[in-house]
Amino acid sequence: MPRINPAINRTQSQDIVVPTEIDWKLVDNAHIPFPSAIANSDEERDVSEFTVTGTVVKSYLRTGQYGHSLQIEISPADRRRLESYIQTVPNFDKYRPSFKWPWHQDSKNPTKITAKFVSKENSDEEFKVVWDGRDVQNLGNVDARAPISYTNNRTGNLVHVEFTLSVWEYKEPEVTDESGHKKATVKYGCTFKLLSIGLLRDGYVGYNINSPTKKRRMAH
Repeated sequence: MPRINPAINRTQSQDIVVPTEIDWKLVDNAHIPFPSAIANSDEERDVSEFTVTGTVVKSYLRTGQYGHSLQIEISPADRRRLESYIQTVPNFDKYRPSFKWPWHQDSKNPTKITAKFVSKENSDEEFKVVWDGRDVQNLGNVDARAPISYTNNRTGNLVHVEFTLSVWEYKEPEVTDESGHKKATVKYGCTFKLLSIGLLRDGYVGYNINSPTKKRRMAH
């Protein structure tokens, strides 16, 4: 699938370049982004895919009833670029005021932004698309990825996340206005669908977590 700027800086969040030519397709009340068609080509297009780098804040990747989720801290630049991309959806201005973004900005620390990724697929088993990227030079090279357990995805880890997105609409319960007419308010939001998690740096690097009882305390 096509990716936006696959080159990753392992110490900083990835720069996400907003494409100038994209196609948004409405599927079941959700707008899905696709790369623009190539002239005179009948080649089937895959859903646009994205990547971002961030530090794990919280994750739920084990077997569960409601699916899997991952929250990572991203940079303000990442948020702005993703926001700019999402705003290219048709007629965005009409639902900008009530739009639900897939991130939370800390009111006390505006530079701390936590983005949320979710997956409803195979929720009856643990999330399996987790891989070790610590020694991988080209993170887009799927053949170089070694699978690891979801239990390696700990708070504080630096990870490389692959995801798709959709912009959806929903209607709030009908309310009666001053003239006695009932109407439903249409609101909109965006979801980041989790595809894979690559471990770039373990959050335990620089810390010895062995039991203090095992530490040498006297000369032989």
